[in-house]
Amino acid sequence: MHKSLQKLRLRTLHFHGNHKQIHFTFHTAPPTTEDPRLSTLGVIIAKSSMVDSFGRITWWGFSPAIDFQALAFTSKIENFNIDDDGSSSTGWLPILIILINYAERDQLETIFKFWRQKGPKSFEITTMWDHRLRKHLGNRYDSRRNIYDWDRNMKLQSKADIIHSREYSNWRENGVAFDIREANYNVPNKSLASTEIMKREGQKHIVRGYWGDIINSPYIAYGIECEEASFFKKANDIYMKTSQDVAQYNIMAAMHEIIYGIKYQLSQNKSEPDSKNDQQELPKIQELNEDDEEDTPTVSNSNEEDNEQQQVKQTLFKCFKNIKIYLLPLNSLSTLTKKSKYNKLFNIIYFSNSMVHHFKPDIQPILAQGSLIACESAKFMLELNKDQQGEFVNRVTDMAKAANCKAKQTFDGEKDNVLTYVYTS
Repeated sequence: MHKSLQKLRLRTLHFHGNHKQIHFTFHTAPPTTEDPRLSTLGVIIAKSSMVDSFGRITWWGFSPAIDFQALAFTSKIENFNIDDDGSSSTGWLPILIILINYAERDQLETIFKFWRQKGPKSFEITTMWDHRLRKHLGNRYDSRRNIYDWDRNMKLQSKADIIHSREYSNWRENGVAFDIREANYNVPNKSLASTEIMKREGQKHIVRGYWGDIINSPYIAYGIECEEASFFKKANDIYMKTSQDVAQYNIMAAMHEIIYGIKYQLSQNKSEPDSKNDQQELPKIQELNEDDEEDTPTVSNSNEEDNEQQQVKQTLFKCFKNIKIYLLPLNSLSTLTKKSKYNKLFNIIYFSNSMVHHFKPDIQPILAQGSLIACESAKFMLELNKDQQGEFVNRVTDMAKAANCKAKQTFDGEKDNVLTYVYTS
């Protein structure tokens, strides 16, 4: 998803006002009932929610699932009310088109009902997180703090050294990656819920829980690379900023450039003293009498905030006018090649490392001439060693050759984040 956000950011930055259309199509595997396509696109509305939603197992005040209220299941998102507090509002994403069958719509309705359930007992994700840790570490659970430190220093530091050991250990222990605000995070993040089919007493059961990442950390998505070089300054060989600062800036910059179509400029930190002018004029404090306070009219900012929000919505609709996002049915990739409307349609295809097994010769009919295929590498899969990461690159390259795709360069499994290929047939 973060790759698509960057693509959308670059498109609006360099082609703002251009009438050229760009379409995003999402396909995912069916192991999770809590559909990641909708939850991720929903939390993208709020910049802070975007960071918190995939970086925290708990939330403040409300769940970043954002209560997709299903009024009528048609193929457009306008029929869903999307709002931070769950109140009734108009759709924020008219660009979204959901191409799913009726069985999946029933599943989504079940998900929405689950998201709307209140109370911490509806989804005890903190307990689930601890169970996952105990299952993964086994008899090493009591020494888990040392294991966190070992994984960070021996496996992660060479790839993303800006991730502080305190940040990484806190996430491994509590599932908390970003402390955006001082608040009581006691509401379960239901957008991270998923289901797995497990055997109990010889019978298969669908079990809802948290089956996501507990090793690699969510900092990798937005918190290790940045165009702003000031975030990587060091003092005494220690980074002055954290991975959380980098992630917040990247999300803020991406959303700003998508909305306004101009480069996001980082504001100067006014809290740092100016060496050229040590004697700065301090703000003056004026004391008011009680009589003056009674005469002072009370100004409400609610109308201004409403006008500003409407202006942002109008700007969003304007810059998204030539952008469409399609959500495909689960496990539909094999059927796309049989439909004429998808023939030679896609110019860029991105595979996550968990979906790269779909990179087969069968996808050739949907590839445009000279299209780019990007595959996520296994660089940040900390459980794999150097040889296994290299073997992953070799297997993907062999799959690319079978699909008449040529590698753009020689890849290193330890250093390259993405493996890129060009369709030549």
